Amino acid sequence: MLNAWPLLLSLAQVCAYLDLSPATFRKVCPVPAVALGVAVARWNRNQIDEWVNTLPPEKQAARRGEAVPARPYDVATEAAEARRTAAVQKIRDRQNARHER
Repeated sequence: MLNAWPLLLSLAQVCAYLDLSPATFRKVCPVPAVALGVAVARWNRNQIDEWVNTLPPEKQAARRGEAVPARPYDVATEAAEARRTAAVQKIRDRQNARHER
């Protein structure tokens, strides 16, 4: 059977695909969106799958109540957040420029 999910997923679709809320998805996913135009962003399902396959399995120590070491600093996550913040600011600047006319 062919995969029922499209290759490029909207935010709602990628959140449903991963069973995450949009806020959680934005916090944990380092995969950047593909910009298809003004305010149209999609996530490549293959890249999402690759990222998910790199995640470690749940630690047995966590199940036993033992301390689990924190994940190392993730440069990709910070870069993705910086891109998202810059995109939001760009949209706000455009809206402000329209209102000033």
